Amino acid sequence: LYCFTVLYRIIYYSIVICYLGPDGEHHWSKHYPFCGGTFQSPIDIQTQLLRFDPTLRPIELQNYNLSANEQLTLGNNGHSIQLSLPRRMYLSSLPHRYTAAQLHFHWGSEHLPVGSEHTVNGRQFAAEMHMVLFNSDKYPNISVAADKSDGLAVLGVLIEVGEFNPAFAQFLKYINGIKYKDQRVQVPAFNIRSLLPVLLDEYYRYDGSLTTPPCYPSVLWTVFKNPVTISLKQFLALATAIYSSHQQESAPVAMNSNYRKPQYTDNRVVLCSFQGGEYGATLLPHYYHSTTTVLLEYYHSATTAIPQHYYSTTTAIPQYYHGTTTVLVQYYNSTTTVLVLPQY
Repeated sequence: LYCFTVLYRIIYYSIVICYLGPDGEHHWSKHYPFCGGTFQSPIDIQTQLLRFDPTLRPIELQNYNLSANEQLTLGNNGHSIQLSLPRRMYLSSLPHRYTAAQLHFHWGSEHLPVGSEHTVNGRQFAAEMHMVLFNSDKYPNISVAADKSDGLAVLGVLIEVGEFNPAFAQFLKYINGIKYKDQRVQVPAFNIRSLLPVLLDEYYRYDGSLTTPPCYPSVLWTVFKNPVTISLKQFLALATAIYSSHQQESAPVAMNSNYRKPQYTDNRVVLCSFQGGEYGATLLPHYYHSTTTVLLEYYHSATTAIPQHYYSTTTAIPQYYHGTTTVLVQYYNSTTTVLVLPQY
């Protein structure tokens, strides 16, 4: 049922997070009222509804290039893998100074490699990285800041399967040391900037929430427009090698599909930092299973989008929307790669 018991380190208590089943995300609000409230995250970022804001500055990172002589804690908290970040790291391009606390990941599964929390025009990516920071101008630590309306900021990085990523290898090579819940290892520090997209001036911005209980609406979200890639082997290290259960448990519970579905936008304005964002093309992925490559063909109509999900020799493909435009996805064995779906 994808249930994870988590020591919720932002506010220091233990909760059980389920994504499916009778205690799944649709029932979180029974115990955590904010989860059923407004300003919830993640959302589907619809490019035709974006508003360009010329005052949004490029994200400026301070002290992100860490020395290999320093040690960071990589841990399995039962819900995700998490890398601690030193407090001297901060962002200087937001209304307040936001100090780094940790980064963690959400991902899909071996058979359904779509696990990002944010989506773009209905497209779900393979995974998503969240770098969590707190407003250190106003609050002494992240636990105090967590439930304040201006308490947190999160940088969201969309991840797709593609080229090998040497930056992610800096910590993924230690992943066997945290296979089970509550395991931790020390890893050499590295340049955290290398985990982020090359362009830090192209992003989406909106007011939202934590994506797990207690779902406090306290997050200033920055979701970068451009995804980063990791190899299939690196993705499978997340999707198949990590467990949400303790090592001594007789029936290990795989940790995968640890993502919340998009929430209602509730008339929130989603800003973009780049001109043309509201009209730009959306890059669609190519999905692989063995030697099968996907050719995407697009047909415009006014009918409802047709999702096609395959669990045998192909990989599940998400739905793509643009207004009343319907995208029909067809599969071929070919070497054709990526097409661009224009926004009208």
